[in-house]
Amino acid sequence: MVPCPEDYARAALHRRATGLAAFNGMDLLPLSRTCAAIHCAAVQPMALRVVLDTLRIADRLKRFGFERRQAEGMARVLSEEMSELIGRLVTRSDLATEIGTVRSDFTDLRSDFTALRSDFTALDARLTARIDALNAKVDALSTQIRFIFAILAVLLALGIIDTVPGLLG
Repeated sequence: MVPCPEDYARAALHRRATGLAAFNGMDLLPLSRTCAAIHCAAVQPMALRVVLDTLRIADRLKRFGFERRQAEGMARVLSEEMSELIGRLVTRSDLATEIGTVRSDFTDLRSDFTALRSDFTALDARLTARIDALNAKVDALSTQIRFIFAILAVLLALGIIDTVPGLLG
């Protein structure tokens, strides 16, 4: 979890009140360095530009009872954190690019499904033709078997053959 500016402020107040080096498990900022000059941080990711007035932030913190070095340090940290957060923001351009990619992927999927449908239709037609051909062969064999049984029945009736198994064996 990234601490928010209020956490840093509470940590600094806690340090002033207790002299301890940590607050709610959060390491406190090293505030021993003096700031040579208060500056404005300009962050410019892509087309986004945000300017943080660290001098104004430090002055506001001093009004709330922070020492100058603490206020300046916290203002710098806030500026750095904002720079990092802004650098990770998604812009409309990023979203438009991603939406375009997703739409392109869906178009590709749609054409793939159309091709698969066409392949399945062709496969279905070939399988139907083969099944029809097999049905025709089965019908022809059935007719031949009926004819053979009819001949056997006539031969048995005329007494030319005594039993069918003798004929087959």
